Amino acid sequence: MFRVKTGCSSIRATLSDFRTILSGNVGIMAISWFLFGISGSLTGPFFMLYAKSLGAQDFSIAVMRSIGMLAFAFSTIIGGILTDYIGRVKTIIIGTSIVTLTSFGYAFVKDWIQLSILWIIEQIAHFYAPALMAIIMDSLQQNTVFKGFLVLNTFSAIPGLFMPVIGGIMYDTYGLTGIRYAFVTSGIISTIVLILRIRFLRETLIVKNNGNNKFKSIILDVIKYRNVLKIVLAVYVYTSVIGPIVSAVSSTYGSIYVVEILKISKTELGLLSSIGTATSIILGVLIASSRSINNKLAITIASLSLTLSMALFTLPGYLNKFILELLVLSTIFGSLHGVLIGPLLSTIMTRILPVEIRGRLIGIQRMFESLGASLSAVYAGLLYVYFGPINSLLISTVTSIIVLPYLIFLYKFSGQSISQ
Repeated sequence: MFRVKTGCSSIRATLSDFRTILSGNVGIMAISWFLFGISGSLTGPFFMLYAKSLGAQDFSIAVMRSIGMLAFAFSTIIGGILTDYIGRVKTIIIGTSIVTLTSFGYAFVKDWIQLSILWIIEQIAHFYAPALMAIIMDSLQQNTVFKGFLVLNTFSAIPGLFMPVIGGIMYDTYGLTGIRYAFVTSGIISTIVLILRIRFLRETLIVKNNGNNKFKSIILDVIKYRNVLKIVLAVYVYTSVIGPIVSAVSSTYGSIYVVEILKISKTELGLLSSIGTATSIILGVLIASSRSINNKLAITIASLSLTLSMALFTLPGYLNKFILELLVLSTIFGSLHGVLIGPLLSTIMTRILPVEIRGRLIGIQRMFESLGASLSAVYAGLLYVYFGPINSLLISTVTSIIVLPYLIFLYKFSGQSISQ
């Protein structure tokens, strides 16, 4: 699938490519995502378990996640408009400031209701997601787009090698107190990220003053790019409908299934997360160092690895043996899917979206994705409650078979070459 460079000169060339990619805004984003990766890896794998420890029931968790995603969906529309009209940097700083406050707040909630309220506020605060993507798209050179997203994903994933294990140990050893300390640490890290972004991010968009026609142009500027919208909508169908449906149960109840049904400790859950991260980093470096990529084969492998990962995740529930081994294999194949699919879709979007409307169309994409995640969380809750944990995962595995034909269709439809 990939032709990898070999030899000392090729290694030097690869390192030079990485330095070029990680310059300016992209470098600042890489550092800030690395720091957020530390805080996210420390608390993220245990968030739903934290909610349950605070009194949430299984279906309540699904409802909480659904409402949060719904709030994020509508906030990204505003965020997309702000991204194109007040600029990328201002939008990012406002959102990061609110996220920093909620990070501290998680440490002091008394019950799952308060946790849910903060979760919803944080999801609204992530209205700046379109600005993050837009500033990266603006800052990457056209011939480094696919590698750029690979390097960014790989760099930001490094904390996942060790932080989930630390978080799991804290949770296993100190219970709720341990995870509360983890959230305080997350708040401190978020503060550092905020300062970094205020100090070093540079605006990439020249903000135009459209006067009284500004509101009208919000719609008209997008409509005139009809040929682009067809491809964008095809991407939306995957990211907002197919993807969320397939991953609904595992993303909502994965940690609960592993700990409560398969009887894996929280430390082992953290270890699985670290294994996934290590796999992602290794694969990301190898792919980013390659000379060429067979796009159709990459899409095929990404799709098949998703189905295989989900099947391996479900199988221990039926066998009740080889649990950890099967979960490790599931994690590895899931990482392979993640490494390939994100940069493939991001590259298509980068190459087809004009700079002046990127914020709005990314905002619309994030809105649809979150609406899909919101509805899929309820769908996951119904499956999990009425069919049981193991059967609901089996249904998701069977559903994942639709991914391959749709991604091949999307690749052909877009007509975009993502070879470097």
